[in-house]
Amino acid sequence: MNQVKVQIESEADVERRLADRLRERIGIRIDVERVAPGSLPRFSMKAKRVIDERNHRQQVG
Repeated sequence: MNQVKVQIESEADVERRLADRLRERIGIRIDVERVAPGSLPRFSMKAKRVIDERNHRQQVG
């Protein structure tokens, strides 16, 4: 089964509310993970917006 995970930089505990809101708006379950502020890569003009790890997992496993 494919999975979607959203990582957010936040000091507040908002993962559950955001996950619920995304499920209401999009109609699928999305895991939301809070990470430390400043830990995600900064935006650059050609940043990857989606990282598809499905093939990587199949090759490793």
